[in-house]
Amino acid sequence: MSNSSLSPLSVVEYSSDFIIDFVRYMTGWNERDEVSEKAQLVYLCNYLNVDHIACKTIVVESDYVDRNYLEDYAEYYARCFPDHPRKCSRLHFFSQSFTESQFREYVSGKPDKSVDELIRLYIGFVVIRPIPHTVFARICLRPYEELKQDSKRKILTREIDVSIFGLKLTVETVPFIEQDKVVSACATSALWVSLGARKDISLNMLPSSSTITKAARSGGSDSSRTFPTDGLSPPHILRALQHFGMEPNIVWADHQSVRELQALVYSYLSSDSSLILGGKVYQRRENETEFSLLGLHLVCVTGYALNPDSSSGGSGQKFRSDDMHKIYVHDDRCGPYLKVSTEMKRFVSPHSNGVPLYGMESTVEGHSTQMFVPNIAIVGLYHKIRIPYHHIYQTCSALYFHLSNILNHLRTLQSDSEDTETTNTKKLANAVCSFVDGSWEISLVVNNDIKKEIISSKNFFSFNGSFEKEAMLMQNMPRFLWRCRIFDARSSEVITEILFDATELPQGAMMVGYVSRTPEAQTVWIHVENCVQNRIWRTYGSSDPMSQENSGCFTKFFSQQRNSANLNILYGPLRLPSRPLKLGETDAGKNIQSRGDTYKLTRGEQQRQWSFLDPRRKYIWVIDAAGDIVIGEDINSGNVSQGHPTLIDGKPARSAGELYCAAGDHVWTINLRSGRYSSHVEDSERSRHLEAVLKYNLSGLTAKIEMDRTS
Repeated sequence: MSNSSLSPLSVVEYSSDFIIDFVRYMTGWNERDEVSEKAQLVYLCNYLNVDHIACKTIVVESDYVDRNYLEDYAEYYARCFPDHPRKCSRLHFFSQSFTESQFREYVSGKPDKSVDELIRLYIGFVVIRPIPHTVFARICLRPYEELKQDSKRKILTREIDVSIFGLKLTVETVPFIEQDKVVSACATSALWVSLGARKDISLNMLPSSSTITKAARSGGSDSSRTFPTDGLSPPHILRALQHFGMEPNIVWADHQSVRELQALVYSYLSSDSSLILGGKVYQRRENETEFSLLGLHLVCVTGYALNPDSSSGGSGQKFRSDDMHKIYVHDDRCGPYLKVSTEMKRFVSPHSNGVPLYGMESTVEGHSTQMFVPNIAIVGLYHKIRIPYHHIYQTCSALYFHLSNILNHLRTLQSDSEDTETTNTKKLANAVCSFVDGSWEISLVVNNDIKKEIISSKNFFSFNGSFEKEAMLMQNMPRFLWRCRIFDARSSEVITEILFDATELPQGAMMVGYVSRTPEAQTVWIHVENCVQNRIWRTYGSSDPMSQENSGCFTKFFSQQRNSANLNILYGPLRLPSRPLKLGETDAGKNIQSRGDTYKLTRGEQQRQWSFLDPRRKYIWVIDAAGDIVIGEDINSGNVSQGHPTLIDGKPARSAGELYCAAGDHVWTINLRSGRYSSHVEDSERSRHLEAVLKYNLSGLTAKIEMDRTS
């Protein structure tokens, strides 16, 4: 039994011996050699002894109420025949030496004692259960600085508020818990960590281990008793995730799919979502050659590290996750942020019947080497995220397949001549090559985060063909998006981004749009659109039926005129009339006047006869949603007029203006004088829009551009 007669507050110099003796005293675990060899305690002390952590002082709360343990106590320990204490103790660690009297001055609010100083010195805390062997109810320690500051590493953290005798401190980490083997096993601990890593769950609402175990066992056909628990199976884990409002996604893994596992870890952790990884653990003791099977185990993946020197090589599609060489896990057998190699190493075990095994190696200082052989990965996601990672992976792989075939086709068209057409083909081939040879990255993101990035970005070029950032910032998007970014192989700069609706149906209009970071990337997307519009896109994937099936979202996106990248570039995005209708533009029933004198010409049509145009009359024109031009006479008699909205029944248009011949001039003049459809167009874009109208809509008509903004 533990002894709670210690002073409620004490401040001592840090030493591992103090922690060992404190654990012995508070838990009633008398065997000091066993306490000193406890894996989690060794891991804790090794961490506190690292140079840049260098713990100097421990502040002890010997009488601490832990809400989660209190729930576990009420569920099990309170019903035991022997008396078990219901209160825990807590140790706080600081990186500077101070005495108890100095700490009391902090608590009492002495004017010369700044709490900010304590926050800077604070390393974190551990909560000690008053039971032997499984003593760590919670560990919250700040990670190594190199894990947080290195751009090649990603670890999950969240801000945890700490109150010590009224002092408010914080620590950035993900809480760790050790299974107690009564109300929780390793699966429960992994679930608890996974829930604790979610920033949308208040730590005050984090369920206890017993609550998680009961949720996992509820409603099942398992005949075993809930407590003491003998562990949770994958169906139990899925049930628990659903109980706490998440939709589980399960992926079976083996040593041959380690690349997919790396990509899975990368994509979900990039969005601050943890991942539960399960498999078998093998251990090789010192002076032994074979690994012995320890059993099944689950951990929570809370970080990853990429190789500083990119190792992605060879042919085929390259993903940034291919450079992942280690992951960090909260392993309840050791501690938080345990480093595990992702290199699949071959080893032998007497339990494998002579078949070689492949596993990920981890070594805790002072302990034996272990191999983790993964076989399952489980992710709990917000229920509205319906599109799983593997579907986006397959979609991006299909795009890569199409682009590779397009590149091969373009290269066959190249020649040694320097004519304009050949030069343009070479430029397009180089742009497509940057996509094919680039490094691809898939991650789950929130639309507000993407828009914040766009606001601060200096290398934004276009969104869905529109050159203004506002086009993306004002785009109505789902909250959750899958994002595929392609990085240039040489500069490592982002070339383009593709956004997918994570809440859509897999067979639906999943693609939201694309962001071009460079002019060259924009030419690739224009070419892709042309391939779709001209119905040759499918020919580039004809040798792979799966690529056709998985690339359907690109066909849907680029075949819809409202998302047409090319039209947005040429004429601008669609807009409704920005000013009120004029007198004469509506009839008595308030319907827009129907006109019978309009001419509609299809975009790109080679119009040879312009005889319907009378040089003595003035005309107005509108570019509609499809990029076609509608022309009608400018009717403006006294107070009655029939302007641009009457040409297309007041529907959205891309741009509009006037068309007329000056007296004695045989050249038509075109401008953007339209208060309803063109008043918003910036000076830098007016020339481009008018040139597009001349080229694609007024072919064969001798005309010139007028830049006057008067409307």
